[in-house]
Amino acid sequence: MTTTTMTTATMTTAQNPFVNRMKMSSLQWAQVALMSVTIAPVRFILAFGLLIITWVIASIFTIGASSDFTVPVSKFRQSLYNLLRKMGRVIIFFLGISIEVRGRRASSREAPILLGCPHSSYMDIIVWFVTGGLPAAMTKEENLRLPIFGTLFKAVQPVCVNRTDVKSRAIALNRLKARVCGSGSGEWPQIVIFPEGTCTNKTSLITFNRGAFVAGVPVQPLAVRWQCPHVDCITWTEVSEPSWKLIWIMICQLPSTRVIIEYLPVYHPNTEEVAEPNLYAANVRNVLAEHLRVPCSQFTYEDRSLMRHARKIGFPEEHAVVEFHSAHKHFGVSLPRIKSHLDTFSAMMTSPLQHDVSVQQLAQLLQLPADLASLRELFSTHYDVSNRGRIDFREYVRGFSSLATLVDDIACERIIRAISDSGSRHRHREIDVILNRVEENLGFRPDQIDSNFLEFIQNRPEFVKLFQLCMEEQ
Repeated sequence: MTTTTMTTATMTTAQNPFVNRMKMSSLQWAQVALMSVTIAPVRFILAFGLLIITWVIASIFTIGASSDFTVPVSKFRQSLYNLLRKMGRVIIFFLGISIEVRGRRASSREAPILLGCPHSSYMDIIVWFVTGGLPAAMTKEENLRLPIFGTLFKAVQPVCVNRTDVKSRAIALNRLKARVCGSGSGEWPQIVIFPEGTCTNKTSLITFNRGAFVAGVPVQPLAVRWQCPHVDCITWTEVSEPSWKLIWIMICQLPSTRVIIEYLPVYHPNTEEVAEPNLYAANVRNVLAEHLRVPCSQFTYEDRSLMRHARKIGFPEEHAVVEFHSAHKHFGVSLPRIKSHLDTFSAMMTSPLQHDVSVQQLAQLLQLPADLASLRELFSTHYDVSNRGRIDFREYVRGFSSLATLVDDIACERIIRAISDSGSRHRHREIDVILNRVEENLGFRPDQIDSNFLEFIQNRPEFVKLFQLCMEEQ
Protein backbone atom coordinates (compact mmCIF):
# COMPACT_ATOMS: atom_id res chain seq x y z
CA MET A 1 0.00 0.00 0.00
CA THR A 2 1.34 3.39 -0.88
CA THR A 3 -1.23 5.90 0.37
CA THR A 4 0.48 9.22 1.01
CA THR A 5 -2.27 11.47 2.30
CA MET A 6 -2.61 12.29 5.97
CA THR A 7 -5.98 13.21 7.43
CA THR A 8 -5.88 16.79 8.71
CA ALA A 9 -6.29 16.91 12.48
CA THR A 10 -9.14 19.05 13.68
CA MET A 11 -10.38 20.12 17.07
CA THR A 12 -13.38 17.79 17.19
CA THR A 13 -15.73 16.73 19.95
CA ALA A 14 -15.27 12.97 19.64
CA GLN A 15 -16.53 10.69 22.39
CA ASN A 16 -14.12 10.11 25.26
CA PRO A 17 -12.51 6.73 24.45
CA PHE A 18 -11.33 6.18 28.02
CA VAL A 19 -14.76 5.65 29.58
CA ASN A 20 -16.70 2.39 29.57
CA ARG A 21 -19.62 1.97 31.93
CA MET A 22 -20.93 -1.57 32.05
CA LYS A 23 -24.70 -2.00 32.44
CA MET A 24 -26.22 -5.37 33.33
CA SER A 25 -29.84 -6.38 33.66
CA SER A 26 -31.25 -8.33 36.60
CA LEU A 27 -31.36 -11.44 34.44
CA GLN A 28 -27.66 -11.06 33.55
CA TRP A 29 -26.73 -10.67 37.22
CA ALA A 30 -28.79 -13.78 37.96
CA GLN A 31 -26.76 -15.71 35.38
CA VAL A 32 -23.51 -14.50 36.98
CA ALA A 33 -24.80 -15.63 40.39
CA LEU A 34 -25.73 -19.07 39.07
CA MET A 35 -22.46 -19.52 37.16
CA SER A 36 -20.50 -18.36 40.25
CA VAL A 37 -21.59 -21.49 42.14
CA THR A 38 -21.42 -23.94 39.25
CA ILE A 39 -19.17 -23.66 36.18
CA ALA A 40 -17.17 -20.49 36.89
CA PRO A 41 -15.20 -21.85 39.91
CA VAL A 42 -14.13 -24.87 37.84
CA ARG A 43 -12.99 -22.61 34.99
CA PHE A 44 -11.09 -20.39 37.40
CA ILE A 45 -9.34 -23.25 39.23
CA LEU A 46 -8.25 -24.89 35.97
CA ALA A 47 -7.01 -21.61 34.46
CA PHE A 48 -5.26 -20.38 37.59
CA GLY A 49 -3.70 -23.78 38.26
CA LEU A 50 -2.24 -23.97 34.76
CA LEU A 51 -1.12 -20.33 35.05
CA ILE A 52 0.95 -21.22 38.13
CA ILE A 53 2.47 -24.20 36.33
CA THR A 54 3.27 -21.97 33.34
CA TRP A 55 4.88 -19.41 35.65
CA VAL A 56 7.10 -22.08 37.24
CA ILE A 57 8.18 -23.37 33.85
CA ALA A 58 8.81 -19.82 32.61
CA SER A 59 10.96 -19.15 35.69
CA ILE A 60 13.10 -22.14 34.73
CA PHE A 61 13.24 -21.35 31.02
CA THR A 62 14.37 -17.74 31.62
CA ILE A 63 17.30 -18.65 33.92
CA GLY A 64 20.49 -17.27 32.37
CA ALA A 65 18.70 -15.20 29.72
CA SER A 66 19.73 -11.58 29.12
CA SER A 67 18.32 -9.47 31.96
CA ASP A 68 18.14 -6.32 29.83
CA PHE A 69 16.86 -8.19 26.73
CA THR A 70 19.58 -6.82 24.47
CA VAL A 71 20.83 -10.27 23.42
CA PRO A 72 18.48 -12.65 21.56
CA VAL A 73 17.96 -16.08 23.08
CA SER A 74 19.17 -19.23 21.38
CA LYS A 75 16.93 -21.19 19.03
CA PHE A 76 16.66 -23.94 21.66
CA ARG A 77 15.48 -21.51 24.34
CA GLN A 78 13.09 -19.93 21.83
CA SER A 79 11.56 -23.37 21.21
CA LEU A 80 11.06 -23.70 24.98
CA TYR A 81 9.36 -20.30 25.02
CA ASN A 82 6.99 -21.53 22.29
CA LEU A 83 5.82 -24.21 24.72
CA LEU A 84 4.63 -21.37 26.95
CA ARG A 85 2.57 -20.07 24.02
CA LYS A 86 0.76 -23.39 23.76
CA MET A 87 0.13 -23.46 27.50
CA GLY A 88 -1.27 -19.94 27.27
CA ARG A 89 -3.68 -21.11 24.60
CA VAL A 90 -4.98 -23.78 26.98
CA ILE A 91 -5.41 -21.22 29.78
CA ILE A 92 -7.52 -19.12 27.42
CA PHE A 93 -9.66 -22.17 26.68
CA PHE A 94 -10.17 -22.81 30.39
CA LEU A 95 -11.32 -19.20 30.85
CA GLY A 96 -14.12 -19.89 28.41
CA ILE A 97 -12.78 -17.83 25.51
CA SER A 98 -13.04 -19.12 21.96
CA ILE A 99 -10.62 -17.84 19.31
CA GLU A 100 -11.10 -17.47 15.58
CA VAL A 101 -8.06 -16.64 13.46
CA ARG A 102 -8.50 -15.09 10.03
CA GLY A 103 -5.85 -14.34 7.46
CA ARG A 104 -2.21 -15.39 7.45
CA ARG A 105 0.49 -14.24 9.81
CA ALA A 106 3.43 -12.92 7.80
CA SER A 107 6.97 -14.06 8.52
CA SER A 108 9.47 -11.83 10.29
CA ARG A 109 11.18 -11.21 6.95
CA GLU A 110 7.91 -9.97 5.43
CA ALA A 111 6.85 -7.86 8.44
CA PRO A 112 9.09 -7.51 11.50
CA ILE A 113 6.28 -5.71 13.39
CA LEU A 114 2.73 -6.84 14.14
CA LEU A 115 0.34 -3.99 15.02
CA GLY A 116 -2.57 -4.98 17.28
CA CYS A 117 -5.63 -2.73 17.20
CA PRO A 118 -7.84 -1.65 18.84
CA HIS A 119 -6.23 -2.09 22.24
CA SER A 120 -9.15 -2.37 24.64
CA SER A 121 -8.25 -4.90 27.30
CA TYR A 122 -5.62 -6.68 29.36
CA MET A 123 -6.96 -9.78 27.57
CA ASP A 124 -5.43 -8.55 24.31
CA ILE A 125 -2.39 -10.62 25.35
CA ILE A 126 -4.22 -13.37 23.48
CA VAL A 127 -2.51 -12.18 20.28
CA TRP A 128 0.72 -13.70 21.62
CA PHE A 129 -0.80 -17.18 21.77
CA VAL A 130 -2.73 -17.62 18.53
CA THR A 131 -0.38 -18.72 15.72
CA GLY A 132 3.27 -19.26 14.89
CA GLY A 133 6.22 -18.69 17.19
CA LEU A 134 5.94 -16.64 20.38
CA PRO A 135 6.45 -12.99 19.34
CA ALA A 136 8.28 -10.36 21.37
CA ALA A 137 6.54 -7.40 23.00
CA MET A 138 7.00 -3.72 23.59
CA THR A 139 5.73 -2.98 27.07
CA LYS A 140 5.97 -0.57 29.98
CA GLU A 141 8.69 -1.28 32.54
CA GLU A 142 6.28 -1.73 35.44
CA ASN A 143 4.83 -4.86 33.81
CA LEU A 144 8.05 -6.71 34.63
CA ARG A 145 7.34 -6.14 38.33
CA LEU A 146 3.89 -7.74 38.26
CA PRO A 147 3.52 -10.93 40.32
CA ILE A 148 3.60 -14.04 38.09
CA PHE A 149 3.02 -12.05 34.90
CA GLY A 150 6.35 -10.25 35.26
CA THR A 151 8.17 -13.54 34.74
CA LEU A 152 5.98 -14.40 31.78
CA PHE A 153 6.76 -11.03 30.21
CA LYS A 154 10.47 -11.87 30.40
CA ALA A 155 9.83 -14.88 28.18
CA VAL A 156 8.62 -12.68 25.32
CA GLN A 157 11.96 -10.79 25.23
CA PRO A 158 10.32 -7.39 25.65
CA VAL A 159 11.50 -3.93 24.68
CA CYS A 160 10.74 -2.06 27.90
CA VAL A 161 9.95 1.63 28.16
CA ASN A 162 9.15 4.17 30.86
CA ARG A 163 6.56 6.35 29.16
CA THR A 164 7.20 9.34 31.42
CA ASP A 165 10.98 9.33 30.89
CA VAL A 166 12.24 10.92 27.66
CA LYS A 167 15.61 9.17 27.92
CA SER A 168 13.96 5.79 28.44
CA ARG A 169 11.74 6.31 25.40
CA ALA A 170 14.78 7.16 23.27
CA ILE A 171 16.64 4.05 24.43
CA ALA A 172 13.61 1.85 23.79
CA LEU A 173 13.20 3.31 20.31
CA ASN A 174 16.84 2.58 19.43
CA ARG A 175 16.50 -1.00 20.69
CA LEU A 176 13.32 -1.47 18.69
CA LYS A 177 15.00 -0.21 15.51
CA ALA A 178 17.98 -2.51 16.09
CA ARG A 179 15.69 -5.49 16.50
CA VAL A 180 13.38 -4.98 13.55
CA CYS A 181 16.22 -4.15 11.21
CA GLY A 182 17.85 -7.46 12.15
CA SER A 183 14.74 -9.61 12.39
CA GLY A 184 15.20 -10.86 8.85
CA SER A 185 18.22 -12.83 10.02
CA GLY A 186 16.03 -14.82 12.41
CA GLU A 187 17.85 -13.72 15.57
CA TRP A 188 14.85 -11.85 16.96
CA PRO A 189 11.20 -12.88 16.72
CA GLN A 190 8.54 -10.55 15.39
CA ILE A 191 7.43 -7.93 17.87
CA VAL A 192 3.82 -7.14 18.73
CA ILE A 193 3.01 -3.48 19.36
CA PHE A 194 -0.28 -1.84 20.22
CA PRO A 195 0.34 1.55 18.56
CA GLU A 196 -2.42 3.32 20.53
CA GLY A 197 -0.25 2.84 23.61
CA THR A 198 -3.17 2.42 26.01
CA CYS A 199 -6.56 0.75 26.34
CA THR A 200 -9.69 2.41 24.94
CA ASN A 201 -13.39 1.62 24.66
CA LYS A 202 -13.07 0.96 20.90
CA THR A 203 -15.35 3.86 19.87
CA SER A 204 -12.48 5.34 17.84
CA LEU A 205 -8.85 4.70 16.99
CA ILE A 206 -6.80 7.22 18.95
CA THR A 207 -3.54 8.70 17.64
CA PHE A 208 -0.89 6.07 16.97
CA ASN A 209 2.48 6.47 18.64
CA ARG A 210 5.18 6.98 16.03
CA GLY A 211 7.67 4.53 17.60
CA ALA A 212 6.50 1.50 15.62
CA PHE A 213 6.98 3.42 12.37
CA VAL A 214 10.34 5.15 12.88
CA ALA A 215 12.34 2.22 11.54
CA GLY A 216 10.40 2.43 8.26
CA VAL A 217 10.00 -1.36 7.94
CA PRO A 218 6.86 -3.14 6.68
CA VAL A 219 4.20 -3.83 9.32
CA GLN A 220 1.28 -6.24 9.46
CA PRO A 221 -1.92 -4.76 10.96
CA LEU A 222 -3.74 -7.11 13.30
CA ALA A 223 -7.45 -6.47 13.92
CA VAL A 224 -8.75 -7.62 17.30
CA ARG A 225 -12.52 -7.97 17.66
CA TRP A 226 -14.10 -9.07 20.94
CA GLN A 227 -17.62 -10.47 20.89
CA CYS A 228 -19.29 -10.73 24.29
CA PRO A 229 -22.61 -12.63 24.30
CA HIS A 230 -24.46 -10.49 26.83
CA VAL A 231 -22.41 -7.61 28.21
CA ASP A 232 -19.01 -6.05 27.44
CA CYS A 233 -16.88 -7.67 30.15
CA ILE A 234 -13.63 -7.15 28.26
CA THR A 235 -13.11 -3.40 27.86
CA TRP A 236 -10.89 -2.05 30.62
CA THR A 237 -9.78 1.57 30.52
CA GLU A 238 -9.43 4.66 32.73
CA VAL A 239 -13.08 4.77 33.82
CA SER A 240 -14.43 1.23 33.84
CA GLU A 241 -15.10 -1.69 36.14
CA PRO A 242 -12.07 -3.09 38.04
CA SER A 243 -10.17 -5.83 36.23
CA TRP A 244 -10.96 -8.56 38.78
CA LYS A 245 -14.70 -7.92 38.36
CA LEU A 246 -14.48 -8.01 34.57
CA ILE A 247 -12.52 -11.28 34.67
CA TRP A 248 -15.09 -12.96 36.89
CA ILE A 249 -18.04 -11.79 34.79
CA MET A 250 -16.20 -13.03 31.68
CA ILE A 251 -15.72 -16.47 33.26
CA CYS A 252 -19.44 -16.52 34.06
CA GLN A 253 -20.51 -15.95 30.45
CA LEU A 254 -22.50 -18.66 28.70
CA PRO A 255 -22.18 -18.91 25.75
CA SER A 256 -18.50 -18.06 25.97
CA THR A 257 -16.76 -14.85 25.04
CA ARG A 258 -15.33 -14.92 21.52
CA VAL A 259 -12.40 -13.08 19.97
CA ILE A 260 -11.58 -12.77 16.28
CA ILE A 261 -7.92 -12.20 15.42
CA GLU A 262 -7.54 -11.08 11.82
CA TYR A 263 -4.21 -10.67 10.05
CA LEU A 264 -4.51 -7.95 7.42
CA PRO A 265 -2.21 -7.66 4.38
CA VAL A 266 1.31 -6.43 5.09
CA TYR A 267 1.62 -2.64 4.71
CA HIS A 268 4.75 -1.65 2.77
CA PRO A 269 5.69 2.02 3.32
CA ASN A 270 6.70 4.17 0.39
CA THR A 271 9.63 6.58 0.38
CA GLU A 272 7.59 9.46 1.76
CA GLU A 273 6.25 7.37 4.63
CA VAL A 274 9.70 6.04 5.51
CA ALA A 275 10.93 9.63 5.76
CA GLU A 276 7.91 10.77 7.79
CA PRO A 277 6.89 8.32 10.56
CA ASN A 278 3.84 10.40 11.53
CA LEU A 279 2.50 10.09 7.98
CA TYR A 280 3.22 6.36 8.01
CA ALA A 281 1.38 5.97 11.34
CA ALA A 282 -1.61 8.01 10.16
CA ASN A 283 -1.99 6.04 6.93
CA VAL A 284 -1.82 2.66 8.67
CA ARG A 285 -4.37 3.90 11.20
CA ASN A 286 -6.67 4.91 8.34
CA VAL A 287 -6.42 1.39 6.89
CA LEU A 288 -7.32 -0.19 10.22
CA ALA A 289 -10.11 2.31 10.91
CA GLU A 290 -11.69 1.61 7.54
CA HIS A 291 -11.44 -2.14 8.09
CA LEU A 292 -12.88 -1.94 11.62
CA ARG A 293 -15.46 0.68 10.55
CA VAL A 294 -14.64 3.06 13.37
CA PRO A 295 -13.60 6.75 13.18
CA CYS A 296 -10.17 8.16 14.00
CA SER A 297 -9.80 10.63 16.86
CA GLN A 298 -6.99 12.85 18.14
CA PHE A 299 -6.87 11.46 21.68
CA THR A 300 -3.57 10.21 23.12
CA TYR A 301 -2.22 8.67 26.31
CA GLU A 302 -1.78 12.25 27.58
CA ASP A 303 -5.58 12.55 27.73
CA ARG A 304 -5.60 9.69 30.23
CA SER A 305 -2.97 11.59 32.23
CA LEU A 306 -5.35 14.55 32.30
CA MET A 307 -8.12 12.30 33.60
CA ARG A 308 -5.88 11.10 36.43
CA HIS A 309 -4.97 14.68 37.27
CA ALA A 310 -8.67 15.56 37.30
CA ARG A 311 -9.32 12.76 39.77
CA LYS A 312 -6.69 14.19 42.11
CA ILE A 313 -8.18 17.69 42.11
CA GLY A 314 -11.81 16.57 42.31
CA PHE A 315 -12.88 17.44 38.76
CA PRO A 316 -15.15 14.99 36.84
CA GLU A 317 -12.47 12.94 35.12
CA GLU A 318 -14.42 11.92 32.03
CA HIS A 319 -14.74 15.61 31.10
CA ALA A 320 -11.00 16.36 31.39
CA VAL A 321 -9.92 15.18 27.91
CA VAL A 322 -8.99 17.63 25.12
CA GLU A 323 -7.81 15.42 22.21
CA PHE A 324 -4.23 16.22 23.12
CA HIS A 325 -2.68 15.46 19.73
CA SER A 326 -4.84 18.08 18.03
CA ALA A 327 -4.31 20.67 20.77
CA HIS A 328 -0.55 20.17 20.69
CA LYS A 329 -0.38 20.24 16.89
CA HIS A 330 -2.49 23.38 16.48
CA PHE A 331 -1.32 25.42 19.45
CA GLY A 332 1.91 23.80 20.69
CA VAL A 333 0.54 23.38 24.22
CA SER A 334 2.31 20.91 26.52
CA LEU A 335 0.78 18.46 28.96
CA PRO A 336 1.94 20.43 32.05
CA ARG A 337 0.40 23.57 30.55
CA ILE A 338 -2.95 21.85 29.98
CA LYS A 339 -2.87 20.46 33.52
CA SER A 340 -2.42 24.04 34.71
CA HIS A 341 -5.45 25.04 32.62
CA LEU A 342 -7.39 22.20 34.26
CA ASP A 343 -6.51 23.55 37.71
CA THR A 344 -7.81 26.99 36.68
CA PHE A 345 -10.94 25.61 35.04
CA SER A 346 -11.71 23.35 38.00
CA ALA A 347 -11.49 26.33 40.37
CA MET A 348 -14.47 27.89 38.54
CA MET A 349 -16.76 24.95 39.41
CA THR A 350 -19.51 25.60 41.96
CA SER A 351 -20.34 21.93 42.64
CA PRO A 352 -18.45 18.58 42.51
CA LEU A 353 -20.55 17.34 39.58
CA GLN A 354 -20.25 20.48 37.46
CA HIS A 355 -18.02 20.23 34.40
CA ASP A 356 -18.80 23.39 32.37
CA VAL A 357 -18.91 27.13 33.01
CA SER A 358 -20.88 30.18 31.92
CA VAL A 359 -19.77 33.68 30.99
CA GLN A 360 -20.56 34.74 34.56
CA GLN A 361 -18.05 32.23 35.95
CA LEU A 362 -15.41 33.33 33.45
CA ALA A 363 -16.09 36.93 34.53
CA GLN A 364 -15.45 35.93 38.14
CA LEU A 365 -12.17 34.32 37.12
CA LEU A 366 -11.09 37.51 35.34
CA GLN A 367 -12.56 39.66 38.14
CA LEU A 368 -14.60 41.65 35.64
CA PRO A 369 -18.31 42.55 35.50
CA ALA A 370 -20.27 39.87 33.63
CA ASP A 371 -22.26 42.50 31.72
CA LEU A 372 -19.26 43.88 29.80
CA ALA A 373 -20.18 43.75 26.13
CA SER A 374 -16.56 43.06 25.15
CA LEU A 375 -16.37 40.13 27.57
CA ARG A 376 -19.58 38.58 26.25
CA GLU A 377 -18.35 38.95 22.68
CA LEU A 378 -15.04 37.33 23.61
CA PHE A 379 -16.87 34.45 25.29
CA SER A 380 -19.13 33.79 22.32
CA THR A 381 -16.48 34.10 19.59
CA HIS A 382 -13.50 32.35 21.23
CA TYR A 383 -14.93 30.00 23.84
CA ASP A 384 -18.58 29.15 23.21
CA VAL A 385 -18.17 27.94 19.62
CA SER A 386 -21.11 25.53 20.01
CA ASN A 387 -23.44 28.36 21.14
CA ARG A 388 -24.61 26.47 24.22
CA GLY A 389 -24.13 29.38 26.62
CA ARG A 390 -21.64 27.23 28.54
CA ILE A 391 -18.23 25.78 27.77
CA ASP A 392 -16.52 22.55 28.78
CA PHE A 393 -12.83 22.06 29.45
CA ARG A 394 -12.02 21.11 25.86
CA GLU A 395 -13.57 24.37 24.63
CA TYR A 396 -11.78 26.34 27.33
CA VAL A 397 -8.37 25.01 26.27
CA ARG A 398 -9.17 25.66 22.61
CA GLY A 399 -10.34 29.21 23.32
CA PHE A 400 -7.49 30.10 25.65
CA SER A 401 -4.90 28.73 23.23
CA SER A 402 -6.35 30.67 20.31
CA LEU A 403 -6.30 33.86 22.40
CA ALA A 404 -2.70 33.20 23.40
CA THR A 405 -1.71 33.48 19.73
CA LEU A 406 -2.77 37.16 19.85
CA VAL A 407 -0.06 38.02 22.38
CA ASP A 408 2.82 39.67 20.55
CA ASP A 409 4.83 42.90 20.72
CA ILE A 410 2.42 44.83 18.49
CA ALA A 411 -0.59 43.89 20.61
CA CYS A 412 1.23 44.83 23.81
CA GLU A 413 2.29 48.19 22.38
CA ARG A 414 -1.29 48.98 21.36
CA ILE A 415 -2.46 48.22 24.89
CA ILE A 416 0.19 50.48 26.39
CA ARG A 417 -0.87 53.28 24.05
CA ALA A 418 -4.49 52.78 25.06
CA ILE A 419 -3.49 52.95 28.71
CA SER A 420 -1.45 56.11 28.13
CA ASP A 421 -4.33 57.78 26.27
CA SER A 422 -6.19 58.35 29.51
CA GLY A 423 -7.45 61.83 28.53
CA SER A 424 -9.00 60.96 25.20
CA ARG A 425 -12.67 61.94 24.87
CA HIS A 426 -13.10 59.04 22.45
CA ARG A 427 -11.92 56.48 24.95
CA HIS A 428 -14.22 53.43 25.13
CA ARG A 429 -16.02 53.33 28.47
CA GLU A 430 -15.12 49.66 29.15
CA ILE A 431 -11.38 50.29 28.87
CA ASP A 432 -11.28 51.92 32.31
CA VAL A 433 -13.01 48.90 33.85
CA ILE A 434 -10.50 46.55 32.26
CA LEU A 435 -7.60 48.85 33.18
CA ASN A 436 -8.63 48.83 36.83
CA ARG A 437 -8.41 45.05 36.81
CA VAL A 438 -4.90 45.19 35.27
CA GLU A 439 -3.82 47.74 37.87
CA GLU A 440 -5.19 45.64 40.73
CA ASN A 441 -3.21 42.64 39.54
CA LEU A 442 0.05 44.48 38.89
CA GLY A 443 -0.21 46.98 41.72
CA PHE A 444 0.40 49.89 39.34
CA ARG A 445 -0.78 51.24 35.98
CA PRO A 446 1.74 50.01 33.38
CA ASP A 447 3.25 52.63 31.10
CA GLN A 448 5.73 50.34 29.39
CA ILE A 449 6.13 46.70 28.39
CA ASP A 450 8.03 45.16 31.29
CA SER A 451 8.34 41.58 32.58
CA ASN A 452 5.45 41.91 35.02
CA PHE A 453 3.11 43.21 32.33
CA LEU A 454 4.14 40.49 29.86
CA GLU A 455 3.67 37.75 32.46
CA PHE A 456 0.19 39.02 33.24
CA ILE A 457 -0.82 39.21 29.57
CA GLN A 458 0.59 35.75 28.81
CA ASN A 459 -1.26 34.21 31.74
CA ARG A 460 -4.50 35.98 30.87
CA PRO A 461 -4.51 36.61 27.09
CA GLU A 462 -8.22 37.41 27.32
CA PHE A 463 -7.21 40.98 28.20
CA VAL A 464 -5.44 41.40 24.86
CA LYS A 465 -8.67 40.58 23.04
CA LEU A 466 -10.74 42.72 25.40
CA PHE A 467 -8.56 45.75 24.69
CA GLN A 468 -8.72 45.03 20.95
CA LEU A 469 -12.53 44.85 21.00
CA CYS A 470 -12.80 48.11 22.91
CA MET A 471 -10.38 49.94 20.62
CA GLU A 472 -12.19 48.66 17.52
CA GLU A 473 -15.38 50.33 18.77
CA GLN A 474 -13.76 53.69 19.56
